[in-house]
Amino acid sequence: MSQNSPAPSGGGSADSTHFWTKVGGAAGVVGVVVAVIFGVVAQCTSSDSPSTSPTSSINSPGPGPSVLPTTTAPPPLAYRQNLKLANVEGIDLDTGQVHDQNVLGVDMSPSRTADSLNAMTHGAARFAIPRDDAGSGRDRCTAIPPAAWTKTLDNMYHLPAGSHLCVQTDQGNVADLTLTHIPSAGEQYLEFDFTTWRTG
Repeated sequence: MSQNSPAPSGGGSADSTHFWTKVGGAAGVVGVVVAVIFGVVAQCTSSDSPSTSPTSSINSPGPGPSVLPTTTAPPPLAYRQNLKLANVEGIDLDTGQVHDQNVLGVDMSPSRTADSLNAMTHGAARFAIPRDDAGSGRDRCTAIPPAAWTKTLDNMYHLPAGSHLCVQTDQGNVADLTLTHIPSAGEQYLEFDFTTWRTG
């Protein structure tokens, strides 16, 4: 036996320790692989809602059907029914909140006799009456040409109940109003349902 070789110890405990070190390391690697596999399987079968992780995109490679973008309207920002406005009341169509007509963010307010609608918040909002054949909802309002929008809508008394009115808000969004009560000299208020969508 050479001088530099370690002397064998009794019972082979060095070989035994080396064996268990290799087995423990291999078990650790197997455990990590199993955890990764179960994590991927759990992620694929977890819920029906789409993932919002940055790695899930329309163009991501991988097996399975591809996801195509939809052309449906975005979800509404605000929606209310049977909203009633009179005299100095105004509405912020981006939030659905009724305020005094002079509060910043208010998009529209009826005149004192409710025979016209006025753009509020420095006149930033715009009104237009859509064509009857212009589609529905958001499409009805986005089809209106730029020259048709105005800051004031006069002759409200002459509109029939059920008429639609489109409003571009001070924030650039679009609202579709369905007029459910038309003002008159005896009932000087406007009542309507509306939905507002983000345009961008």
